[in-house]
Amino acid sequence: SLRRRNHRDDIGEKSLDRFELESQNFHKKVRDYYLKLSKEEPEKWLVLNAEAQPDDVFAELKQRLESLGWIS
Repeated sequence: SLRRRNHRDDIGEKSLDRFELESQNFHKKVRDYYLKLSKEEPEKWLVLNAEAQPDDVFAELKQRLESLGWIS
């Protein structure tokens, strides 16, 4: 999301929302906190590589949810 935010900022897109207007430090803190939660309770959180192509992210998500029995 940081890369997407920075790209939108670079091209001068005016529709940044209040979270996208936050500093990179803010986004890093939020990300680090969610990664901490995912390590503390891995049964409740999935961490995905969102830099992959959207279809690949969806396929990985679907496969992991199926393997956990969260969807069939």
